[in-house]
Amino acid sequence: MATSPSPSPSPAAPGSQPGGPPKLVNLYYRRQVATSKSCFVCHRETTCCLATQPLDDFLYVCPSHLLDPGFARPAPGTSTPAASPSPAGSPSPASPVPQSEIDKVKKEYEDKQKSSSSDKDKDKADAAAAKPPASTPFSLLKTGASALSSLTTSAQSSLFPPPAPPVPSAAEQARAAAKDAKVFVLQRDFFRMRCDAKRREWEKRDAKERGAGWSFPKAPRGGLPGA
Repeated sequence: MATSPSPSPSPAAPGSQPGGPPKLVNLYYRRQVATSKSCFVCHRETTCCLATQPLDDFLYVCPSHLLDPGFARPAPGTSTPAASPSPAGSPSPASPVPQSEIDKVKKEYEDKQKSSSSDKDKDKADAAAAKPPASTPFSLLKTGASALSSLTTSAQSSLFPPPAPPVPSAAEQARAAAKDAKVFVLQRDFFRMRCDAKRREWEKRDAKERGAGWSFPKAPRGGLPGA
């Protein structure tokens, strides 16, 4: 008994492509380009561009929008680490001068200082002896005025201390951090918009490629045969 041949599997539809729309990663690198185009947010001309790696998505955006945390934030962990300080316990290089010479110079310097201080004390004593005594009422008045002035200054400083320097707000700190950042993370709503736009582009391109692969019979021209 002859067996009927098994049906061959149907061929895949022409123009079909494996895969799907590109999977975007919310990590955009700041680039400066030569040709200006419309900003994604305000539609002004700008040469600042944000692009993913690999280049699955890119958009032009003004640098001022990168300072707005409602649009994008600097990517965490992308700042350049600070240089590590040198260890405090590192040994100092040895001095090329012998210790005996250093002690000798120090002793000579101390002797000169002692002699100069004794001469100064002697000059002060001589000047005080030669100076006539000041009048007692005037000296008391001068001392009281200086004491009152110092007391007033101390009271003003204690009652009216100088204002503390202003502490930058969280928004100002975020703007300062974003000013020099090179890698950004889009706010989730804007990132969803970019994902939807890339998906629509892929669907349109895929439908066009699929339609180009199908062929339909042409309509007959002229009359029917034998009519």
